[in-house]
Amino acid sequence: MEHAKSRALIDMLGNMKIHPRRGMDPTLIEKLEEFKKKLKDLRQELESPKEDSGRSRSVREEFRAVRTALSDFLQQVELRTPEDALMALKQVPPFSATDLKKLTQNSAWSGTVFLEFFLGTKESYGFVSRDGTFRTFRIPAGDQEIRKRVSSLRDKIKGKSPDWKEDSAALYGILIKPVEKEMAGASRLAVIPNGPLHYLPFSPLLDGAGKLLIEKIPLFTLPSATVARFVQSGGDKKSDEMLLLANPDGSLPFAEAEAAAINQATKLRPRILLKNQATEGTVKKLTSSAGYVHFATHGILDGGQPLYSALVLAPDQKEDGRLEMQEIFNELDLKHTRLVTLSACNTAVGPETGGDEIAGLSRAFMYAGAPSVLASLWAVDDYSTSRLMTEFYRNLSGSDKAQALQKAQLAVYSEEKVSHPFYWAAFELIGSFR
Repeated sequence: MEHAKSRALIDMLGNMKIHPRRGMDPTLIEKLEEFKKKLKDLRQELESPKEDSGRSRSVREEFRAVRTALSDFLQQVELRTPEDALMALKQVPPFSATDLKKLTQNSAWSGTVFLEFFLGTKESYGFVSRDGTFRTFRIPAGDQEIRKRVSSLRDKIKGKSPDWKEDSAALYGILIKPVEKEMAGASRLAVIPNGPLHYLPFSPLLDGAGKLLIEKIPLFTLPSATVARFVQSGGDKKSDEMLLLANPDGSLPFAEAEAAAINQATKLRPRILLKNQATEGTVKKLTSSAGYVHFATHGILDGGQPLYSALVLAPDQKEDGRLEMQEIFNELDLKHTRLVTLSACNTAVGPETGGDEIAGLSRAFMYAGAPSVLASLWAVDDYSTSRLMTEFYRNLSGSDKAQALQKAQLAVYSEEKVSHPFYWAAFELIGSFR
C-alpha cells in the first residue's frame, strides 16, 4: 500500500539534497533563463489591455505552447547532471508495518499516534501505530461513500452552514473513534490521508460528546509514513531568522496587519517585506538563510498544469512575480528552513495524480528542503487568518508546531463571531511537528 500511495514525493525527498542547478551545464541554465524571460514577456502582454482580440488569442496560444515546451525541457534535463543521475538510481524503499513500528519507537516520535488510511471500493482500512505497537482496523465505507461525506462537510464548512456537525460526527465515527484507545494520553496525532481524505479538515471532527478532535489532541499530517523518515530531523535546524512577505500586489490589506501583529507577537527575528518590496527575486535570494518563511499572499492553483501553480509576489526586472511550483522545485534551497507558512488560498491541496499524490504547493516546499509547511485547505477569511497566525507564532516559542497550531485554532474558535470551523479549520501542518 505504502508503495502505491506516494512514490512521487518519496522519490523527490530521497533526492532532495541535490539542487537541480548544481553542476548543470551553463548552456542548460541559459536555456532555462530564456524560457523564463519569454514567459514573463508573454504574461505582461496578456495582462495589458488590447483591442485586437485576434492578437490576444495568438498570445494566449503562444504562452501555452512555451509553458508546454518548458515542461518538456525540465523533464529532459532532470538527469543531465552527474549528481542527479546518480541519485536517481537510488531506490527509496517503501515503509512496511515493521518500519512504522520502529519509527514510533524512535525518541523523536515518542507519544505520537500514526494513523494511516487506505480507501477501497466497498470498504477501507486504517493502520494505527504508537510507541512500537501496530494495529489494523476495518472501515465500513468505501472511497465513494467517504468522498461524498468529505465533500458534503467541506461544502457546509466553506458555506458557513450551521448543519456541518452531522457529517463531522459521521466521519469521526468511522475514522477516529476506532483509535481512541491509542490516542488516550498521546502527545499528538499524525494523520496520513488517502484519496479524498487529503481534502478533509480533521480538526473539526466531533466525537459522540460533541467535542472537537483538535480539543482532544494536537494534529499534523504526513503525505505518507515514508516521508516521516525525511522530516524527523526538521526540529534540529536552529535559525530564528524569519522572512515575512505580505500583500505584494496590494490586494490584501489585512496581510499587512497580519505581518505587523506577527512581528509584535513572535520571539523570532522577522524581516518584513511589504507590497513591491516582496519581489520574487528577493524571495529566491533570501529564503536560503531563513529559518522561517511566511507568505501572506494569494495562491493560484493550476489544475491542468500543476507545475505552474504559484504564489503571487511582486514582479521585478528579472522575474514575473509568480513563484511557480516548478521554480520552487528547481531554484529554492531551504536546507536551513524549519517552517514555510502559506497564509494564502488553497495552498495545501491540488489535483490528485496517479500515485495519490496531492500536487499542492506545500509538497514543492518540502522537496526544496522545508521539513514542515503550514497551509490551507480552502480560501481563508482575512481577519481570522491574521488572528490565527498571530496566536500560532506567539505560542511557537514554548510549544512544538502542532501544539502551537492547536492553541491558535482553539483561540479563534473561542471567539463567538469566528467560532464556525470555516474561520479556523482550513490550516493544517504538513510534515514535521517539531
